[in-house]
Amino acid sequence: MNRYFIHNQEYENALGKVNNKMKISFIGALKILEQSGYGLGGKDFITSSKYQVDIFSSEQIKGIEKNDIVLIAASGSVKNDVLLLQECRKLADIPIVVLGKNDEKYSINMLYSGADDYLKLPCSRQVLDTVIYIHIRREHR
Repeated sequence: MNRYFIHNQEYENALGKVNNKMKISFIGALKILEQSGYGLGGKDFITSSKYQVDIFSSEQIKGIEKNDIVLIAASGSVKNDVLLLQECRKLADIPIVVLGKNDEKYSINMLYSGADDYLKLPCSRQVLDTVIYIHIRREHR
């Protein structure tokens, strides 16, 4: 846990983020975040001191490109999620991570369709936080 905390401090110091928060575009149902260790239907992720989160619906994604990373809550429909990923890629050249069920074929489809990473849920809060951090760190090298 200490090493993880040090990495976040290094990120904040190296990038000089506004209010030391990583800027996240979140698309989909916040409830999926409960499966990553964040409770209250995902509200404690939104109010976390580490993140500035902008929430988008899958129908309205304009503005996602203003943030450091995009998190997509998988809807369960491969067709809909592939179309959403393609639209996100047209708007933003930033990391896109899909959060979804533990389904190998589904995750492969998402990765081939443009996701930079696929995080199988449930997972721990530390895993989600680390995935966010490493993608943003890589983007700012």
